Amino acid sequence: MNFIFIPIYVHYLGIESYGIIGFYATMFAFMTLFDLGLISSVVKEIAIVNTRSDAAERSRDVVRTFECLIFGIALLLALTVYLAAPWLGVEWFSAEKLSGEEITNAIYFMGLMGAIRFIELFYRGIVIALEQQVILNILESISAPVKGIGAWIIFEFVSPSLQLFFLWQSLVSLLMIVALIVLVYLRLPRAERSPKIDMHIVWSTKLFAGGMFGTAVFGFLFGQVDKLILSKLLTLEDFGVYSLASTVAGAIFIFVNPVAQAIQPRLMNQFAMGDVTGFTKNFRLSSALLSALTGAFAAIMVTSGFQVMLLWTNSPKLASHIAFLVALITLGNLFSVYVRILSLAQYATGWTSLSVYSGMTGFLIISPLLFVFTPKYGVIGAAWVWFLLNVIYFFTYHYLVFRRILIGQGVTWLSRDIFTPAVTALGVTWLLSDLSSFSQGAVFRGSTLLAISALSCFAALLTINEARRWLFRLWQRGQIN
Repeated sequence: MNFIFIPIYVHYLGIESYGIIGFYATMFAFMTLFDLGLISSVVKEIAIVNTRSDAAERSRDVVRTFECLIFGIALLLALTVYLAAPWLGVEWFSAEKLSGEEITNAIYFMGLMGAIRFIELFYRGIVIALEQQVILNILESISAPVKGIGAWIIFEFVSPSLQLFFLWQSLVSLLMIVALIVLVYLRLPRAERSPKIDMHIVWSTKLFAGGMFGTAVFGFLFGQVDKLILSKLLTLEDFGVYSLASTVAGAIFIFVNPVAQAIQPRLMNQFAMGDVTGFTKNFRLSSALLSALTGAFAAIMVTSGFQVMLLWTNSPKLASHIAFLVALITLGNLFSVYVRILSLAQYATGWTSLSVYSGMTGFLIISPLLFVFTPKYGVIGAAWVWFLLNVIYFFTYHYLVFRRILIGQGVTWLSRDIFTPAVTALGVTWLLSDLSSFSQGAVFRGSTLLAISALSCFAALLTINEARRWLFRLWQRGQIN
């Protein structure tokens, strides 16, 4: 839904205003650092709490303790953004159409929205730890179109205003928080006493929380520093173009989150229980599934990027301007996905220092490169830096992870679970890519691109043993019926 409504936002607000929305994404990523590892810690505690004899009381104490801290931090973050807004609005951006006052007013509402979303992330994490992803997805499937349709109605019948956009998004997120709170307390185990605040719980998770905080800090610096630096180096219009391309390329993570959310609590539980066989099987299967899904997406963006952008924006000029940029950032994101897959196993074992050191190294490399190549080559130079660093980052991460976890399986995992599905998806998409250029009309062209993506994804899934066996069982069941 977010992907679908972006052209509407650009149409009503303009590319400069969309640059402000892109800056919000970076600002919110920065705000999430201040959970200090608490959200990851509460997810881990809830995921493994059923191994304790006092599971019911413990789980409710964990939620009550951490939610008090999260609400306090969210309030401080909103206040901080409010105080910083006048300086950011006037000094940070190089805008031609938007005034400093307009940008400042938008940032006020951005701070409110960020604080609310910060709280929403906390409860989403608990719902995932409780393995209630289906209900969570239903709620998100309702909230996402409500956010987009509501914004379109406001733009059309009230005013194409950034302030109203952020205010509407905040209101929907507030309703989402209420629904998540009800869901959490309904799904937590029943206890004989009321939940209490127990700071010993926070203290007992200090090492894991500290490691996750360090991971988040340097993950932000490596993953978001390009946008932070570019928002200062580029004009707001050029930054809007880069933000637009990053958003499109970032759609690849839509395929990551459902699998990661489903498998992360299970891996944590299996590792805590010493179930090495189950841990290995689930990690490798989720790796192959993610490689197939994200490989199919990356393949269509690389081979038919112009056609996708033309269909999406209905602007040949913008599509030609942004297609290569999107393809390059998408490939960088694909290798970032592979790192995320490795981190599923890494975090399940409680090993957080790797992410801290690798993120710090990535930040120290990417920052000077952006300052060197962006002034000379613009947004394309920044995209090349992002792509090449993610490739290096992945292979280094792979080497280090398989030296410690699932020792001896690194080559098999890389060749069978990662590259085989991805290369298969790319090959099928490349063979069929010319079909989209012969399609007449937006509907038929879109249907062709969707069909190509579906076929490449299906072919990639067929390279996975478990997927083939599952399809064979379905076929047998159909034959019997």
